[in-house]
Amino acid sequence: MPAQKINEAILSGRKIKMAIVQQGLTQEKIAKRMGVTQSTVSYWISDIDRISVGNLKRLCKILSVSPAEILKGE
Repeated sequence: MPAQKINEAILSGRKIKMAIVQQGLTQEKIAKRMGVTQSTVSYWISDIDRISVGNLKRLCKILSVSPAEILKGE
């Protein structure tokens, strides 16, 4: 994977984590609302696994952010 793509993925995971914290939620609460495991949410945040477009949209709705806010570079 090119370095730019890796950096973008890391930024996405960090932004997901920041949005979860800003909303006062936990990985466990997000997982329950989305019908996924807490491990799955942890993988998204840690950039071990990429979030699907459908899950990204659902997550952003829960977090009251747009997908663009999560995906755009700093």
